Amino acid sequence: MNMTLPRPITSFVGALLIPAAYVSRRMNGMDSRKAGYSLLNAADSVMVASVAVRPFLVSLVVPGVSWELIRGYALARPRGPE
Repeated sequence: MNMTLPRPITSFVGALLIPAAYVSRRMNGMDSRKAGYSLLNAADSVMVASVAVRPFLVSLVVPGVSWELIRGYALARPRGPE
């Protein structure tokens, strides 16, 4: 497997953002109903899925695409007054 330097860095940063968002949410640092949380989750899933596309790693692409669809819905849904 011949990987250039940006791919492992992207994968590593994306993998770090996943627990960062979760820990921040669990420690009341982020509100999961706010756009910032959804954007952070979108960034991490894009990074991880982009690395998994070539070579095609279905075990990473499917969850990455699924999370993107869920986050897209979360960002696009109408919000009431907060």
